[in-house]
Amino acid sequence: MRQFALILILLAVSAGSVFAGRSMAEPKEAVRYVDVQRCLLEWDALQARSTAVQQSFQGLSAQFNQAYQDLQAQKDDASMQEGEARLDLEFQIRIQEETLKAQIEFATNKFNDQQTQLLEEGVRRIHALVAEVGEREGYSAILMHPNPVQPVGEQFSTRDAISEMNNRWVLWNNANYDLTDEVLQLLNQQQ
Repeated sequence: MRQFALILILLAVSAGSVFAGRSMAEPKEAVRYVDVQRCLLEWDALQARSTAVQQSFQGLSAQFNQAYQDLQAQKDDASMQEGEARLDLEFQIRIQEETLKAQIEFATNKFNDQQTQLLEEGVRRIHALVAEVGEREGYSAILMHPNPVQPVGEQFSTRDAISEMNNRWVLWNNANYDLTDEVLQLLNQQQ
């Protein structure tokens, strides 16, 4: 009997300590929304990093364009040559072209990987911040704000519109419950 009482006391103390140290607000029956796409586009630090990556790639792209033009000029010069000299020049130019293609492919893949990594880091940070806000305020849920359906046109087919509508998490929301501005303010404060 003593052991049973001791176990009950230990369980009560441990349960009390778990609930006493709780950092969450009391739950509210409230659902809020965050437009993650807008957060990504208006988050100053993320956009600055993305711009830096794009500028770096544009610099490489300009170098690649110049190298391509130089190769074209070398081809013109090679066409003026005759015999083995022409064959040697054409072979060297072909090697340079293949090297340039490999460099362009590598740079493009690197650029795409950097942009994808930035997007992933951004989305993870937004999700973590939204979870912090939800926990602090005691909301019952925070959902992703639906993007408006694009009109059907040259760039956006009927199939795309139907697919987007079917994949929505939220069909309607009241703008008074949108937390996007608050989340953006927190993101831009953290830089």
